This record gives sequence, structure tokens and C-alpha cells, in this order.
Amino acid sequence: MKVGIFGLGYTGVRIADLLKSQTGIELNTFSANTQIKGTLIFDFSNAVVLKQFSEKFSKNSFDLSLVTFPVQKLSDPTAFLDVLFSVSKNSILLGTTSIYKRIPDIIESTPILKDHDRFAVETDWLRRGGKILRLCGIYGPLRNPADWIRKGLVKKIPDNSI
Repeated sequence: MKVGIFGLGYTGVRIADLLKSQTGIELNTFSANTQIKGTLIFDFSNAVVLKQFSEKFSKNSFDLSLVTFPVQKLSDPTAFLDVLFSVSKNSILLGTTSIYKRIPDIIESTPILKDHDRFAVETDWLRRGGKILRLCGIYGPLRNPADWIRKGLVKKIPDNSI
């Protein structure tokens, strides 16, 4: 299975590390900045670079593409989606639950905020047949509770109730 990971931030790097060790996975990683072994550098906000990418990879080059960055931040999100969906048989976007209306329990039927900056791109993504994994608590540098514990930044609160 040929897999492309687009975006090598905190989450993308960890997914890439996991997939590298899997039998039967041919992994390609793409980033504008981050380099791990074998990463191809592409700034998908640059129209010339996006064209170069589409020329390098043919239709359905990837069985699965996983996008880990906020596509709406690109200079031309629609152009990126055009290219991505042409080179990928299946595409998954890592989204965030912040797009849901703020109510105590967020479930799949919770209304989506149409004025959220991700709304238009995610709607287009779904229209094209892509899947979205909306994750809560997406971690990045300095935001991972497990790292806080390892660094001794989290202290146990004494139980004085007894």
C-alpha cells in the first residue's frame, strides 16, 4: 500500500514513525519545512511548487493520503485539493472538534459552525469523497500532557480527604 503523509508537524512525524515499521507500507512524506529521512520538501502554498508536485506524481499515485495540517491556511486551498484528490485514491484529513458547536457533549450529529475557518475547505473535502477524522486534544509542542509528566511538570495532588 502506497501512503503519503502531507505535513510533518507533531502528529505527522509520529504517524510516519509508526508506518515506517509496518510491512507492506511504501511511505512518502511531504513537508514545507520538517525533514525526516526521505521527506520531499514541497511548499503547497506556492503555485509553482504545487504544479511541480502534480507533474512528479501521476493520477492515483497513492492508495492513501493523510493530510495533517490545516489546509485552509494555504494560499490556494482549492488548488491543493485538486492536486491531492488527483494523486490519491483515498484521502483522510485530520481535523479538529473545534469546528463543532460548543456544547457539553460533542458527537457526530452535533451542529458544525459554518463560520469556522475550516468549514469551507472541509465541506469541499467531503464533497470530493475524502474522509475527516475530527480529533480533540490535538497535541503539539508544549501541549502534550504525557510530556509534562515525563518532565516532572505535573505533580500529584495529595489526597487529604481521609
